[in-house]
Amino acid sequence: DSMYDRTQWHSVAEQQACLQEEARFLLEFLHSEAVSAHTASIDHLQRMARVRLCLDLAADL
Repeated sequence: DSMYDRTQWHSVAEQQACLQEEARFLLEFLHSEAVSAHTASIDHLQRMARVRLCLDLAADL
């Protein structure tokens, strides 16, 4: 829910700042080491949820 709340912008500047932050996150995520198929840490699950949110944001553009 808090991740979704971050996408509720009040201005174009806030939208641009959020999108830039998410773009940085996606680049970092792409360059990170893959998690073993046998482990699913909370951090990894949170990162996957954030990737999904980024995809939703991109679909809305």
